[in-house]
Amino acid sequence: MLNKPLKPMLLQPLVPGEIKKDWKSSIKWDGFRILIHYDYGRVRAYTRHGTEVTERFPELQEIKLSVKTAILDGECIAFDVTQQTDQ
Repeated sequence: MLNKPLKPMLLQPLVPGEIKKDWKSSIKWDGFRILIHYDYGRVRAYTRHGTEVTERFPELQEIKLSVKTAILDGECIAFDVTQQTDQ
């Protein structure tokens, strides 16, 4: 499975009444789904449709994990650190 595109788990709608009062929530950042394949320090990145996008994100090559291999499934978000926010 490593270094071969695979389909990520997609969101599913909740059935009405399933939301619990003690559930926690967090801010939803807008980005796109990406699967990162980590193989002995080498990183490859794929979209949820299996398109390799490793070259678009050279900073991913800086990832260092304490395991030999892994597949990370998450949201790819880019921040503009030159922008100031009013707080």
